[in-house]
Amino acid sequence: MKKPFVLGLTMMMAISFTACAGGNSAASEPSSTNTAVSTSSVAENSEQQTETIESKDLSMEENGSMNNQTQETPTQTNENNTAITLTIGDIVIPATLNNTTTAQDLMTKLPYTISLNRYATDYCAVMSERLAYDEKDVQNGWLNGDISYEKETPYFVLFFGGEENSQQSGNQVIIGKVNDLSLLTGLDRNIDVVINFAE
Repeated sequence: MKKPFVLGLTMMMAISFTACAGGNSAASEPSSTNTAVSTSSVAENSEQQTETIESKDLSMEENGSMNNQTQETPTQTNENNTAITLTIGDIVIPATLNNTTTAQDLMTKLPYTISLNRYATDYCAVMSERLAYDEKDVQNGWLNGDISYEKETPYFVLFFGGEENSQQSGNQVIIGKVNDLSLLTGLDRNIDVVINFAE
């Protein structure tokens, strides 16, 4: 009876980590092959994931960022945003970058192409090089439509959902915003995005 319970628990935990910001680096595409998993390896993975979650929660509480997050996101406060485009094939998505150090660093690299994978709340991928950031710009959570840089990994992220539960995800530097969130729907699971200044 323990094996189905442990297996079910592990599957539920795996589903909960389907966004880049949650720390998962693999796409949420279900595997097409059946793999035999031993009870001991399932239990070990479950314990490791539990330890990771507990460690993350403790770290956020120690920093006082979980319950004391009052900073408005840069996309809400900056008025001098820079217009950019996110081009996926024939689709051009208008967006803006704000005046954070991270956004300014990204602008020096435009045009910049990155291949993104779709997860439960976002499109994201690890960048080929790290971007500069100011610690004052690092926050928990996001708003749907935000463009984010996750400083630890480092992920480039386009968020299309999950803002209501996003405060549990730290290390976010919000660098911009997609103007029309609906344009992110209906895209393929894997997309190549060219980021450039708007003409």
